[in-house]
Amino acid sequence: MKKLSIEQYTDYWENTHGRCSNDLASVNFPNKPVWFNRFFDRVQKFAISRYLKEVNISGKRLLDLGCGRGRWLDYFRNRGVEVQGIDLSKNAVRICRKKGYICHQGSIEDLSILQGCFDYINYHFHYYKILQTNDDLLE
Repeated sequence: MKKLSIEQYTDYWENTHGRCSNDLASVNFPNKPVWFNRFFDRVQKFAISRYLKEVNISGKRLLDLGCGRGRWLDYFRNRGVEVQGIDLSKNAVRICRKKGYICHQGSIEDLSILQGCFDYINYHFHYYKILQTNDDLLE
């Protein structure tokens, strides 16, 4: 499996955010119906909510890596967390900034653009979309 360059990843996410009008489809499954993406979103949030019953995150600082259009920024801000995001897509960052978030356009390979320290890092990525074998994890 050939590793994508940062430019290829950036192009992919710019194109995805540019063509998807639905916020959930843009970060979950762009080619699936709205109901499917809503279901997937609810499943993920249910799982996170169960974990968070045991953890007090209110007042903490969280960085969302690959924040997309801010669905996890919304989720955690609504739970009293001070949030900040970073994403490859200029379109996604623009949407997050319109919502009032501190959001940076860039790669997680260069976190020097971030402001401050964080108590938590949120990162949701669907490896099963990309990896063919377990050996691909080693690359």
